[in-house]
Amino acid sequence: EMQVKGELQSATEHKLFGKWSYSDLNVSDTGLEGYITFRSMKSQVFYPHTAGRYQQRSFRKVGCPFVERMINSLMMHGRNAGKKLMAIKIMKQTLEIIHLMTGKNPLQVLVTAIEKGGPREDSTRIQMGGVIKKQAVDVSPLRRVNSAIYMMCYGARESSFRKIKTISECLAEEIMGCANVLSFAHVGEQRQQLHHPQEGGGRETGQEQPISLTAFTHTIPDPYPHIVRLHGVLGFWGFGVLG
Repeated sequence: EMQVKGELQSATEHKLFGKWSYSDLNVSDTGLEGYITFRSMKSQVFYPHTAGRYQQRSFRKVGCPFVERMINSLMMHGRNAGKKLMAIKIMKQTLEIIHLMTGKNPLQVLVTAIEKGGPREDSTRIQMGGVIKKQAVDVSPLRRVNSAIYMMCYGARESSFRKIKTISECLAEEIMGCANVLSFAHVGEQRQQLHHPQEGGGRETGQEQPISLTAFTHTIPDPYPHIVRLHGVLGFWGFGVLG
C-alpha cells in the first residue's frame, strides 16, 4: 500500500471474490446514496465476512457492505442461523448466474434491485377513540433498503423450498426481476400491496376510510341467535335477552 496526498490507497483494486469490481457502481436514487454502502475502502471487501458488531448502535448497520447484508438476511428460520459460509456460497453462485444472464456487473444489478425494491410509502394505523383509520406515510431510506433486502431473500426462500430449482437460481431471479421491475419477482407483488392495499380505495383519492371496532364482531358466527348484543349500552360483549 502507498500513501498519496494524505489518502490511503491500495496497490490492488478491490474486487468482491476477486472478480466483481466496486469502481463502476453508482446509485441513481440520491436519497439512498448513504445507505447502500460500497464507496468507502472499508466496505469494498474481497470476502463478505467482516464479523462487525453492527447491532451495537443505531444506524451502525449502514456501514455494513450491502452484499454482506444480503448474506445475513439469507440466514433465517432457525435451522439456517449461523450458517454464513453456506450463505456466502449461495450469494457467490447467485452473482455468477446474474452475470451469465445479463452480461453486466452483478453488483450493479444488485444495487439497482435494492433501489427499486423498497416501498416508497406505507400506511400506519391511527386510533382515535374507538375508530381506527389508516394514514399514508413516507418510508425512510434505511427502511426502504431493509425491506428490499428482506423481501428478495424471503421470496427466494419461499420459491425454492421443496422445489427442484435451487435457492441461488431463485435469488438471481428475484434480484433481476426487481432490478428490471418485472412481474415475476416476489418483491414487486409485496411492494404493490404496500402502495395499494385496497384497489380503488380512499388512498388514491386522498380520503381516509375509518374502520370501526364493532365492525369486526359481525364476522364472528353467533352461537346464540336469540340473544341481542347491545354494544353501546352494555359494553362490547354485553348481553340483552329477548323477552
